[in-house]
Amino acid sequence: MRKIAITGGIASGKSKLTNFLKSKGEVVIDLDEISHTLTDSDEDTINEISKIFGDDIKKQSGGIDRKLLASKVFSNSEKKQQLEEILHPRIRQVMMNEIGSVKKDNVFVEVQLLAEKNMGSLFDHIIIISASKDQQINRLKTIRMMDSNLINQILDLQLTDEERKSKLSIYSNDILENNGSEDAFQEKIESLYKKLVDQ
Repeated sequence: MRKIAITGGIASGKSKLTNFLKSKGEVVIDLDEISHTLTDSDEDTINEISKIFGDDIKKQSGGIDRKLLASKVFSNSEKKQQLEEILHPRIRQVMMNEIGSVKKDNVFVEVQLLAEKNMGSLFDHIIIISASKDQQINRLKTIRMMDSNLINQILDLQLTDEERKSKLSIYSNDILENNGSEDAFQEKIESLYKKLVDQ
């Protein structure tokens, strides 16, 4: 089985690719979804987070209030690191368990922080989705209705496309540029998929 990672900055087009793969019957594991499951329903994870951030971080339903949590870690690097020390080993363990249960030729894993967390060596192949900063800003404003300050804060915390490509250059990569129309990007997705499944 081949393990294929999908990575890229915010609003680069990762969801468009993963939705296409799912429509083809491929298995896609999303690390954001794993994180959400852990903070919604995993008692040990919830208790560890509330020990550091206080019981007010819990929602009435028992899960973590992710918006409140984000506001507490967004501009506090020490708190951010503490949260990552709780979440990342658990996310990685769930990811490896899920990969191990797949019975298909390929498994695709969406990992936004692949380069940041030096996880490239876990995969046989990496798809990097690249979009210019102007494109990212435009999509975040028009599609996600984010304001400029929040957009700039998020982008400042992420690697640039060039930094991401540089850090991952030692691995087997395909780079999908997504700076044109949706139709053009769709064609690139379909072409890449044919190449990958025909190998």
